[in-house]
Amino acid sequence: MPESQPVSPSHSRGEHPVPRRLRRARIALYAYFFVTGSVISIWASRIPAIKRQTGVDEGELSIALLALALGGVVTIRLMGGLLDRFNGRIIVPAAALVASIALVAPGYATNLQQLTLFLLLLGSSQALLNVSANLQAARLQREWGRPIMVSFHAVCSIGGGLGAIAGTLCVRAGLDVTTTFIGASSVLTLLSLLGRKWLLDTPALAAQRAPARPRFRRFALPRGRILLLGVLALCCMLAEGAANDWSALYTREMVGGSETAASATYAAYATMMAAGRLIGDRLVALFGPVNVVRGGSLLASFGLFFALVLPLQIPVIIGFALVGIGLSGIVPQVFNAAANDNPERSGRDLSTVTAIGYFGPLLGPPTIGFLADRAGLSVALLFPASLVLFIALGAGTLRTAEHREPRALRRSASSKSLRTGSMRLWVPPLRHLSENINGHRSEQSEETLPNNNHHDSGRETR
Repeated sequence: MPESQPVSPSHSRGEHPVPRRLRRARIALYAYFFVTGSVISIWASRIPAIKRQTGVDEGELSIALLALALGGVVTIRLMGGLLDRFNGRIIVPAAALVASIALVAPGYATNLQQLTLFLLLLGSSQALLNVSANLQAARLQREWGRPIMVSFHAVCSIGGGLGAIAGTLCVRAGLDVTTTFIGASSVLTLLSLLGRKWLLDTPALAAQRAPARPRFRRFALPRGRILLLGVLALCCMLAEGAANDWSALYTREMVGGSETAASATYAAYATMMAAGRLIGDRLVALFGPVNVVRGGSLLASFGLFFALVLPLQIPVIIGFALVGIGLSGIVPQVFNAAANDNPERSGRDLSTVTAIGYFGPLLGPPTIGFLADRAGLSVALLFPASLVLFIALGAGTLRTAEHREPRALRRSASSKSLRTGSMRLWVPPLRHLSENINGHRSEQSEETLPNNNHHDSGRETR
């Protein structure tokens, strides 16, 4: 079958046919997002066994876990330029391969030093895989012409859930940590190798237009819009971490629910998060990324406030379910907007936004824990609820440059074109769905047509 042959369902709907190479690239990226979600969840499922094996206490374990997070933040902040200068078809499989192999290393740790070093490697490689896969997904969506970004994050969530289930089954089967990690690493390594040939072969624009003397400005301050997108990612990821860490505990201790109710609260949140990501692309196509982010943040904030105002088992479960579906589409749209703000530096922009966002899970637990000690968990959870409200206020940052242009400028440009003897037709943004979903303006959003009014006036004169 030739690569340009259309997909029959798309053709029957009257949509542009999707080339075979794009469909294959999407399948390959699903595999890499699955690896992204699985690696950390498999590791997390065996943390108690690792703690016993290494003999570390809770304080020492927190140091090792901090290395896991900080390794990711530092790596993605430093590697943004690498993503701009090298082909994603090389970086994504390489990062996936290293992350899959690095999963085995903590299984051989015998002390705190080894565990910290191995987790630093695991966190760095997984974070690089996360950013590079999201960048490749944004470029694929740019060519696809329709929203597909959220579906990749849905696969990442599915990978995380299946990884946790696999780790739990290994525990029940009595397998040791090393055997668990080796088995999981073998499967993930195979996925990493098989998916490479189907990825898009799209060299970055920065590499094609590289200057003769490259400038090294790794720690330059991000631009205003990129900084704000990073803050939005931080707020959302902090709220996600708060729901992950505290939803079951809030149900158990503050509401007085049973263990079953506490588990059901977290399950409702996680299930609705995955469900929201499965339908997220359709919502973006219908309402646009700004409305999806704004509406989702308002829904998540309402759900969290609802759970705090009515501390009963059923309202709390419903509230955290609303939090899950509300937050599900925010991070994918923020990442996509960052990757498409300036295609020539998309890797640096996305890595900056992701690095800022990673501080959410880092700062969230100690902040919420401190507030809970001083004023109670119910008051402490008002902090992430307020941050989610801020996302609604800042959702307009995802608008394209075309949409942020003042209307007065558009009217003046239109009247000027009429006076100069040509008629300029502005094509509405909704006609170019790729402009809406990719976050950058199409180069051909206007068409110039000849003005034949002088011929008409001539006939009237005669």
